[in-house]
Amino acid sequence: MQEKSEDIFIAGRHSSKPARRESGNLEFPSLTDEGVSEARKKAHEFKAVIDTMPEDGVFMILGASYEDRTKATGEIYGDELAKIYADSPNVRVITKGNLSEQENALDFAKSVIHENANKKLVFSYPLYLKEFDFGHNWSLETEEGAKYFNKILEDHDYNEEAAVSEWMEDVGKDSDTFIPNPNRIAEQYLSGFKRLRGFVRNHITKERPLIITTVAHRWDLDSFITKMAKGNVTADTFREVIGYSDNKQGLTNENETVIIKMKNQKTEVNFRGKNYTIPEE
Repeated sequence: MQEKSEDIFIAGRHSSKPARRESGNLEFPSLTDEGVSEARKKAHEFKAVIDTMPEDGVFMILGASYEDRTKATGEIYGDELAKIYADSPNVRVITKGNLSEQENALDFAKSVIHENANKKLVFSYPLYLKEFDFGHNWSLETEEGAKYFNKILEDHDYNEEAAVSEWMEDVGKDSDTFIPNPNRIAEQYLSGFKRLRGFVRNHITKERPLIITTVAHRWDLDSFITKMAKGNVTADTFREVIGYSDNKQGLTNENETVIIKMKNQKTEVNFRGKNYTIPEE
């Protein structure tokens, strides 16, 4: 169960996207039909988290990247949770659709908090943050960033595990080539979570127990998980926490999540059934 004094971050990968020339879902074209179904199933896993929150806990699906598939995934989570808790006397769900109908969404959210002091609340409004944006973190808008990214994928016939393995081995080497630093990317992710937490604490609720959920992209997400679990991203720590296809783990799957608890200068990470604890920097 979540303790009153701790904040929890949940970070996950988006649901399945259409392949090139493949049609997407009619309502959520950035996802496949299967991806929509997968996201709905994931919402039922979030129910288990929400059910163990304190009675006044707040669960917020807030962060996303520039890509529509991350926002769509978060929106589906909220819509499905609204169905799950439709008849619940103890949980109220406010979806993106509900908030979009309001003249002032922030004032509406604050009023919901005030009027439901003893209810668990769920808000879903996936917002773009540059800290969670793959293109921003990899400088894909620049020639050098795109050049390195495309090269390691092409060198490995678009096998992502093999490409990421090369990336991890390349980090720290003397090179004239631009190589994104996974530790810096992970720090950006943490900064994004803290920015969201600061916004919620300053503008919506100062004291209620809080869980913030974001949807983003593998590679960056895998780096973040490794950093939070081990304190540093290296080829060895990445292999230990995430793994590659050769040791039957591999990069984060669609809708796979990590749970991060931050309390009393400690970070507790739960990922793939393992727990890691490190002092908070």
